[in-house]
Amino acid sequence: MNRKYRLLPSDSIIVGSRTLYRVQALRDVSEGVVHGTLGGYIECEANLSHAGRAWVADSATIYQNAVVSGNALVQGHAVVRGSSSVADDARVYGYAQVATNARISERAAVFDNAIVSGKACIAGDAIVYGRSSVHDGHVFGRAHVRGNAVVLGSARIKDFNDISTFDGIGPRASVVTAYRTGDGSVEVVCTGFRGSLAQFRLRVQADHGARRKDKAGWALLGLANLIEFQFSG
Repeated sequence: MNRKYRLLPSDSIIVGSRTLYRVQALRDVSEGVVHGTLGGYIECEANLSHAGRAWVADSATIYQNAVVSGNALVQGHAVVRGSSSVADDARVYGYAQVATNARISERAAVFDNAIVSGKACIAGDAIVYGRSSVHDGHVFGRAHVRGNAVVLGSARIKDFNDISTFDGIGPRASVVTAYRTGDGSVEVVCTGFRGSLAQFRLRVQADHGARRKDKAGWALLGLANLIEFQFSG
């Protein structure tokens, strides 16, 4: 095996109970990573493949059973941990986190403060950013998950039109996320609620009743109508 990097025992950090070591390139890896370039931190060589152009840069960390391979790049202050993987030409950067069994592949990108976890799969040209989170869902194609969106396991988002996020809704200024699921239906997620659009309407009616002066209730029912319209195409 033509080793791509070495671990530097003299340059390490402690994450929880684990010791991570900075990597240093032993050969030219890519245009920006040449022999002698210092990278980010990994726990062991199983975390970063010696094949391809895969690299960890800056203060980014890869540990536990996580694997970065192919031509993938993890940089900034990003964290890849658990049994997750970042492969192909995928990128994870900023303060993003990829955890548990999540898979980031093809040309997908996860950045800013986004969190991808569970058995989530992010692929194609999809991007996940802002303060959004994807747990178990599938995001692929040209999809964008952004802002404060919350995407859960039944999601199957392949395009811009498969997800909508609404901020500052109701008296609690809740974030409401609506997205397409694997069976083609629409699921709605907000504080204390996850269910179908019909269930969302029933929940609003139960919480706010039919009081004509309840502006929050009318606003939420109006939002339900907007979601239905947006996903009707």
